[in-house]
Amino acid sequence: MNDKLQEQLNYLNQEINNIEQLLQEQLLEKEATKKLLEDLPLLNDLKEDQEIIVPVAKGIFLRLTIKEFKSFVVNVGNNVLLDKNLEEVKTLLNENLRIIEDNIALLKQQHQKLVENIKKIYQQ
Repeated sequence: MNDKLQEQLNYLNQEINNIEQLLQEQLLEKEATKKLLEDLPLLNDLKEDQEIIVPVAKGIFLRLTIKEFKSFVVNVGNNVLLDKNLEEVKTLLNENLRIIEDNIALLKQQHQKLVENIKKIYQQ
């Protein structure tokens, strides 16, 4: 195999690795979003004086007592926070889930095209 073909193979293999990493991240994001959608009604039912544990960073949590639960607070971009009710948050999460699923489908298509290109190079 000549140097140019080997260079193309190396590039395609690196692209496959990048896509596989992105795909794994999107799959994890999808599962986290689905889990949040399942747990959302529980969060909506928080009562006064109920204790909760809130993650702050990896492995670090705050133990908090609910004083009052009014609504969910959503960052809509540019550090702008808006209050949203349960149904609005569900709608937002379902839209995010749809976008993630679209991304996964696109990444799988790109992965398949790269695999086909590698097969073509080996056939040469």
